[in-house]
Amino acid sequence: MIILEEKSMSQPVSKNTKEENAMASLLDLPIEVAKMILEQLASNPKTSVMDYYNWLKVIGGSSALISGLLREKVHVVNLGKSTSDFVQMISGSKVFGDPKDVIPRHVNHVVIAADEEFLDGQTTPDMPQPYGTMKVYLAYHYTGNRINLKEVHSKYVDKFPFGCLRPNHIIAIAKDSLELYIEKDDGNMFDPDFYPGALPVFMNITFFNARHFFIHHRCLSDFAQMRQGNFRWSRLDKHGVVFERLGKIYRENDELYPVEKKTKTEQYTSNGYQRERQVEVIDRGGYEEVSSELALLMGKSYMNAYFCISMSCPQLEAVSFFKEKADETDPHLNTIDLYRFLKSSSDVTLQKFLNLHSLRNWHLPSIRAFSGHNLLWYRENESRATKYADAKSLIPMIRDRVRRESPDGLPHVNAQILPEGVINTKVTNWVPLDVDFVSNMKKNTSPLICLRQPCLKSLELGLLVSKPEGSLTVEGLYLPQLGKLGLSFDTDLVHKSVRNPMFNITFSEWNDLRGCRIFNCELDQAYEGHINLLVSNLRSALPSLDSKKGFKGLQKQESISFANKDFVLDGLEKIEMSIND
Repeated sequence: MIILEEKSMSQPVSKNTKEENAMASLLDLPIEVAKMILEQLASNPKTSVMDYYNWLKVIGGSSALISGLLREKVHVVNLGKSTSDFVQMISGSKVFGDPKDVIPRHVNHVVIAADEEFLDGQTTPDMPQPYGTMKVYLAYHYTGNRINLKEVHSKYVDKFPFGCLRPNHIIAIAKDSLELYIEKDDGNMFDPDFYPGALPVFMNITFFNARHFFIHHRCLSDFAQMRQGNFRWSRLDKHGVVFERLGKIYRENDELYPVEKKTKTEQYTSNGYQRERQVEVIDRGGYEEVSSELALLMGKSYMNAYFCISMSCPQLEAVSFFKEKADETDPHLNTIDLYRFLKSSSDVTLQKFLNLHSLRNWHLPSIRAFSGHNLLWYRENESRATKYADAKSLIPMIRDRVRRESPDGLPHVNAQILPEGVINTKVTNWVPLDVDFVSNMKKNTSPLICLRQPCLKSLELGLLVSKPEGSLTVEGLYLPQLGKLGLSFDTDLVHKSVRNPMFNITFSEWNDLRGCRIFNCELDQAYEGHINLLVSNLRSALPSLDSKKGFKGLQKQESISFANKDFVLDGLEKIEMSIND
C-alpha cells in the first residue's frame, strides 16, 4: 500500500519550471518592460489560467504590482458557497463581486467557480457574455472521491445554454479527499458517454489537488474496445469479433455470417381470397444485420478523441488499480488486453494502444508510483491449453503488426508503458525469448516490446513461462537508472510436467541495466525445480553488481543454482527505494 504524507487540500506541490523561473526574474525588470512581457504572454493562445495561478504562486508577496497586472487578465465569478486556494489566488480576494458585473474588455480568462449545491439548485443568475476571444473556465468544487464530468457538463449547460459561456476547460477541485476513483461508465474520460458526437465534452481537464488515483483494472482496455455508437466487445467466435449494442449482438465481419436460407409458407389476402406463397427467410443465428452506417461506427473507437484531450494532474503522486471492490490494501495491476486488441480491427496503432495505458497525454509532474501492468496474451477464464494456444497465435501476429506499423520496419515496438517520472512499478506476463512459441528462431531474435523508462529505479518483472524447463532469455529492458530488478515466473501456461525441472536464466544484449545494484529471483513455493544463472552473463548484463560484494566469492564459479527460496545478489550494503526518494 502506498502511503502519502498528509498535506493541506489547498496546497499544490511546487515545481520550479522554466516558466516559473522566468516569471520570478520579472521582479528585477523595469515595470514598463514587465508590462510588455505580460502582454505577450497574455496574447499567447497556449497560455491558460493555470499558468497565471502558478506565476502568482511563484511571485507570492514579492511584488503587489506584478501580481495586480496578472490578475487584471482574469475575471472570477463565484456562483457557489465553496471557495479554494485556486479561486482566492487568481482573484486576490476572499470577497467576490456580483455575477452581473460587466466583464472588463482587457480580460483574457473568465473563471466561473461553482459547486454541487449550485448546479443542483434552482437559481440561475444572469451573467454578461464574454467578449471576443475570452477563454471560459469552470472551477468546480466537489465532495467525496468520485466525480462525473459528463453530468457536471450537462447540469452546467442546462443553466447556461449559450455557447459563449460554454467552458472548454474544467478545473476539478476536491473539497475533502486526496483520492479519486475512476471506473468505466462513470461519466469520465474512459466512458463513451463523455464523447457525444465523438467529441469530448471538455477538451482540457485539470484535477487540481487529487494526489492518488484509483482506476479500475480493466477500465483502459475496455475503453479501447468501445466503438462509436456504444458498441461493446462481447466475445470472439470463429467468424470474428462479436459486439453488443442495446441488447442486440452484431458481428464485426458481416460477410462471414453463417447465413442459412430457408423457405416457409406464408398466407396472404388477394381480392378477398386467402392465398399461400413460398417466401425465403434468412436465419442469421441470432445476430442482427449490420447496416453500412453501423459497420462504419463499428470500425471507429473513441481513442483518437481521447488523445485530443489535454489532461493535467499537478499534485498526483501515485496511480493504483482495483478490481470490483475498491480496496486500497489489495492493489492490483492494470490489464493490458493485447489479445482483444489484436484480434479485432482498430483505427489506432499498437503504439497508441500502449500510450493509452501509459497515460502519455497526461501532465503528471509529481508522479512517483504506479502499481503496474499485467500483459494479457490470452482469454481469461479459459483452460490452460486454450490460453497456451491463444498466446502462441498472438506472438507472430504482434510481430507482423509491429512491422507494418513501424516506419522503419522494426520487428519490435519501443514503448514507454509508464508515466514519465515513475520510479517503482511491476510488470507481469513479460514474454522472454521463448523457443516454444516460435517456429523460426532466426526471425525472432529481438524483443516484442522494448521498455524504455529512463527514470525507473525499481522493477518487479514477471516472466511468462510456456514450457516445463529450458532457457529463458530476459530482454527488452532499457532502464539505465534501474537500481533494483526482481524476477518472478508465471507457469500458468505450462501444460506438461517434468521431474526436477531447471530453467537457465540469461540476459540478452537487448537490455540496458548498467545501474542495477540488486537482483533477485522469486520462486513459487510449489515450484519443485531449480534456477540456473551464468555468472559471466550476469557480470556482463548487470555490471554494477560487481562493484562491491555482488560477485564476491563467485569468481571461480561458472554458474549459480538455487531452488525453493528467494535468491538475491546485491552490489551495495543497503539500497533505499521509497516513494520519497
